[in-house]
Amino acid sequence: MNTITATHPLPSLGLCPACEGEIRIRKNGRLYKHDQPLDSDAPIVCDSAGYWVTTCPGSGRQPAARLEPTFARWLYAQRNGDAYTDRVAGLASMKFNGCGRTPGRTPGDVDWTTPEQLHQREHDIQRQRTGSDVRQPYNGQRCDWVCRDIAAADAEYQRLVEAAA
Repeated sequence: MNTITATHPLPSLGLCPACEGEIRIRKNGRLYKHDQPLDSDAPIVCDSAGYWVTTCPGSGRQPAARLEPTFARWLYAQRNGDAYTDRVAGLASMKFNGCGRTPGRTPGDVDWTTPEQLHQREHDIQRQRTGSDVRQPYNGQRCDWVCRDIAAADAEYQRLVEAAA
């Protein structure tokens, strides 16, 4: 039963003061525990027993700033849902998880933040590949199932934004 349902509410995200990553905020207002970014130039920090400390020093602290729950951030939060029964989770998985050889993308890695920008991006990719922005050439319709899933996800996102206001 392939339906459009929100499996996650709007994300509560904050900017980490140490690594500047987009990290979820706990109900007490502090950041969730998260790993520090892997950087070849970063110093290796060890604890008193000599083990490498992989967590970010910003874990558990107040965020530097609260981040707006944009469409891209909300869709990113949906990526681990059941893609077989939830079409929004399938769209999120397609846009953010990638294949086995490529690293997953985050909202900071994509060049769109709104559903309109994502929809236009899909047609721009189609135009680059085929010379036409028509995604269903066999019947001449400009939009296909991906466009309809983007529209349905947009409707669900707008419903959540209105409910939160």
